[in-house]
Amino acid sequence: MDKYEATSRTLYRGCWFFDFLREIFVGITQRKDEMMGKIGKHAYTIGLAPHHGFMLKKTAGLAFNAIKRKDKFFAGIIKEQTKVQGIEYTEEMIYTDFEDLAITCAKLAEQLWAFCKEYKLTELPWL
Repeated sequence: MDKYEATSRTLYRGCWFFDFLREIFVGITQRKDEMMGKIGKHAYTIGLAPHHGFMLKKTAGLAFNAIKRKDKFFAGIIKEQTKVQGIEYTEEMIYTDFEDLAITCAKLAEQLWAFCKEYKLTELPWL
């Protein structure tokens, strides 16, 4: 039992994570000229930072400062998806897919938050 992780804690963390992912996908699709690091910092501030301690926040901030180039990120996705899907995958397709992912993450977060609140997982003492 030393390594036991409560399912309720995992579900609650899932709420934070899907809030973070939603903000990443929204940021990429709606702020196309913004650097990835800035999008990531904003998403972290919304979804995860309120639940992290000082040291983890500072470490995450340093990591987001290291992320600069959206073009390299997109080039990797285009290369991989062209190979996997067998079609010429484009940047515009990335934006379309990320818009869909933002909607999906928002729905998942909404459902998880509703579940956690209904069953009072947000009020457990270990949070």
